[in-house]
Amino acid sequence: MNYYITIYTGTSKDAGTKAPKDINAICHRNGWTELPFIQPDKSSKPLTKAVINIKNWANLLSKVKSGDTVLYQHPMYFGTKFTDKALPLLKKKGVKTVALIHDLESLRNLTANKKADEASYQYADLVLLKKFDVVIAHNIKMKKYLVEKGIDGEKVVCLEIFDYLFEGEPKPHKLSMQVAVAGNLDPQKCSYIYDMAVHNPEITVNLYGGNFDNKNTQRNVTYCGSYSPEEIPGVIDAAFGVVWDGTSSDSCVGNTGEYLKYNNPHKTSLYMVAGLPVIVWDQAAIAEFVVNNGVGIAVSSLNDLASTLQEITEQEYEKMRSNAVQVGVRLKSGDYLKKAFLELDIR
Repeated sequence: MNYYITIYTGTSKDAGTKAPKDINAICHRNGWTELPFIQPDKSSKPLTKAVINIKNWANLLSKVKSGDTVLYQHPMYFGTKFTDKALPLLKKKGVKTVALIHDLESLRNLTANKKADEASYQYADLVLLKKFDVVIAHNIKMKKYLVEKGIDGEKVVCLEIFDYLFEGEPKPHKLSMQVAVAGNLDPQKCSYIYDMAVHNPEITVNLYGGNFDNKNTQRNVTYCGSYSPEEIPGVIDAAFGVVWDGTSSDSCVGNTGEYLKYNNPHKTSLYMVAGLPVIVWDQAAIAEFVVNNGVGIAVSSLNDLASTLQEITEQEYEKMRSNAVQVGVRLKSGDYLKKAFLELDIR
């Protein structure tokens, strides 16, 4: 039997919970059995947290048997040391353990605000992951990083891109000088947006998401509102979706920019489900998927984006849009996770 661990993920409009929720839904649709874990409250006493974590794993261990598979979505952000203790027990019972990576915090280095956090992330990413039977990484570049850190490459499978479940249909987008940016619009995280607008007065930048600061807006920047991850694919409108990060439109810099060299940004999937081809940094790990599948363009800088868009013909755009829609159909069906499971001979 196949099991997947679920954790309460909240109800905010932050797309951060969309990916794990979709993984859960795809598993459920394919006959997997849910194993709910209770996440201890951050304000709880250490003993209370320990009791909750022990109960989570004790419940799981009481249900699984030899030949079963357990899917763990990494990182869990709580109970790492209990997971560490439980994995050998699962192996002893003959249970296959699979870790699907959402983020590598040791690489992203965004949430660590003290040395204890940083040490915990290093342990979770570079020690704990070694103890799983199988690791599902985002892409070949993330796999290479994990192998360099000592994880056996034979047990690492690449997802390629995150699925994005959506029931609706994409809008019939057309070639224009409009681009969309969806996600966290905090100027401290993505001031490249306003940089891009300044360098390209000919384009219109449509923004979707939270933390928008209208004090920083330019005339060619339009704030279109904040929508839930389930709503936005049917709302977003532009010719391309931009996948970029950091403070500069000339290159992806800083922690978030460097992280693009290893991860698969979830917004890439959002754009294609919405029927939009994408514009990505040519050094980003996802650029290989974009180019190979003909679903957008890879550029070294956004500073000359207007001239780049002006050179694209209607025929070229329509081909990219059509390819993006086709990939979007697969993303909406959960095909990429199912493909990874088949590669692992998990049915």
